[in-house]
Amino acid sequence: MAEQNAYQVADWNGQSGEYWGANQARQATKPNAGLRARDELMRDWPAMAGTLHKSPL
Repeated sequence: MAEQNAYQVADWNGQSGEYWGANQARQATKPNAGLRARDELMRDWPAMAGTLHKSPL
């Protein structure tokens, strides 16, 4: 088991860890389209609230 763990540690401390870290950094810089759409809806909500159909009940 210790030999397998040593291999995994060496792998993550080497090329695999570098790739993972670079990929995480790239993902962090991408704008999230879902959050952007939600933010736009929340920004426009006060204006839209006055135009919503109101039930006569």
